[in-house]
Amino acid sequence: MRSNAIPDFSSYNGGNFFFFGRKVFSCEKVLGSGAYGNVFLFTSRDGEKLAVKCERRYHDRYAFGAYFKAEAEWYQKIHGLGVFSGDLANYTKPHYMLIPYFEGKPLYEVIYYSVKQVFFDWIWTAAAINELHEKHHVIHGDLKTDNIISGKRVYLIDFGFVTRVNTKRGTVFRIDENNSQYHQAPELFTNTNEKQLAKTTQDIYSLGLLLRDLFSIYTENAFLIDDTHSSQTQEVIENLSTRDPSQRWTIAKAIYLLATSFLSTIPRNMWQTSIKIDEKAKNPALFMPFICVMLLNNALQIRIDELTQEKKRLNEKSKGARTKGKKITGLSDLQKELTQLSSSALDVLHKAKQDSDMTAGFFRHKTRDLLEKLSEISVCFQQTH
Repeated sequence: MRSNAIPDFSSYNGGNFFFFGRKVFSCEKVLGSGAYGNVFLFTSRDGEKLAVKCERRYHDRYAFGAYFKAEAEWYQKIHGLGVFSGDLANYTKPHYMLIPYFEGKPLYEVIYYSVKQVFFDWIWTAAAINELHEKHHVIHGDLKTDNIISGKRVYLIDFGFVTRVNTKRGTVFRIDENNSQYHQAPELFTNTNEKQLAKTTQDIYSLGLLLRDLFSIYTENAFLIDDTHSSQTQEVIENLSTRDPSQRWTIAKAIYLLATSFLSTIPRNMWQTSIKIDEKAKNPALFMPFICVMLLNNALQIRIDELTQEKKRLNEKSKGARTKGKKITGLSDLQKELTQLSSSALDVLHKAKQDSDMTAGFFRHKTRDLLEKLSEISVCFQQTH
């Protein structure tokens, strides 16, 4: 029987217990503090975990109820759970929101020992931002290492600055006269007397600085840094965070070109760099598979072209020419199978590596090693660590 002393979360008032979904949740610990609230972990008897954000007093009043309510609604739309509690008309008592708890660490606490870890966390953050833009038609507006959780997956949190695209943003304050909030796009500070419209390029700028920060954490801990990773990462950072919003790369192009750094045996100038996303691939569910397949197909095409040139230099009836012909056919068939998106790229590549025609010949290691590298990259495009 429900105790009258334990409220439903809809009428929660800051105690150590509440009912939600027919379960009693009890406060376990403080998770963190932000500018407008403190976040607490609550756990049910069967181990389910949820988070509660509690409003902090500001100038002796609780005036951010409307913001809490709006943020809770965005949590509901984006993550499937966001419940507001409190009286909007009452400034003497705090407001609350019930939100998901994501197991993991904020990115500023993660120590990166490999560039693949950096790549994984960054591309899935970028994919989540792309989903906000394409599915919900909003920007996050406050993208930084504090607001991303890395666990089994990568999760965006803190939706207090979420704004619909092409509507006016809330005021973004400078930290001081000479130092604006470094993760915010510079155009937000060009005219402080006028509110700026929300643009997806503002999140893209923040993604560039996020990549810079994560790669910096990696370089502080790495014993040896591949120059290819370093130069191509720097190129991506510069083109995402350029001051001119119209010149910033798309998220798709940034992910694609960052991934090419893992294939350092292929010269940078051989990669197709004009990235066009099909309308159907703008669907967030297809966005990452589409980029992965585009990358794999381009890498395979470079190898096919190389084999074709090698075959032309051989006697058409020679064993070497026949072997190269089989590889060309096998790689072309592999391209077609990948394009269908009917199975995971990893499964398709694993099957290809078992094909004796694909790994035949004296120089078999070039094709085999390419397939191995493509398999490693494909793992990064799987949504879980």
